[in-house]
Amino acid sequence: LNIDLLPAKVEQMGGIKYVISVLMLIGFGVKAGMVPLHAWLPQAYAAAPSSASAILSGILSKTGVFGILMVSSIIMKGDIYISTVLVVLGFMTMLTGGLMAVLQKPLKRILAYSSMSQVGYIITGIGLIGLLGEHGAIAVYGTILFLINHTLFKGMLFLCSGIINRSTHEQNINLLKGFGRHRQLLKLAFFIGMIGITGMPGFVGFAGKTLLHEALGETRHLYHSS
Repeated sequence: LNIDLLPAKVEQMGGIKYVISVLMLIGFGVKAGMVPLHAWLPQAYAAAPSSASAILSGILSKTGVFGILMVSSIIMKGDIYISTVLVVLGFMTMLTGGLMAVLQKPLKRILAYSSMSQVGYIITGIGLIGLLGEHGAIAVYGTILFLINHTLFKGMLFLCSGIINRSTHEQNINLLKGFGRHRQLLKLAFFIGMIGITGMPGFVGFAGKTLLHEALGETRHLYHSS
């Protein structure tokens, strides 16, 4: 069970190592909210108190991300098959979360599906770390920066949604029109969280997304050349 010793041991196990790694990825993928293991995520985030939702999104999902990183980059040493699967699942999670967020009306469900989409970026970054191998520093930096960005700003947005819910007892964005008109501090906090999570220039999310885009370009160049 010593993580430092696992790579050498797993390497001697033959094809069974893929069965083990897939099972571990399924377990960690549930905690991270990765497609197709995400069904619990919007229900849990929406039903929990906003302070708990901030912790679920900012911290709990990252334990799943850490597990995925551990399996892909340490135990399997950036195996090309595992890394490719993670890139594909990352894109699927990113797309599914983004599309579902657009279709929601309750504010916390919008934020929950948005969290799922952001986790997709992080999982894609983990896959790129494995695919780039010794050239993967740019993917490492991008993934870490994006992870920090999501933890900070999504927690802020969930706490802001909690303030709104306590004041109005309402989550439907169609019924909240005009609520923040005279609440300058809340409006500012929500606006900062919103532009931070979208990766606007000047925020750490912009740096993280840019590095991940560069890592995608490097991956295409590396494997197209070979």
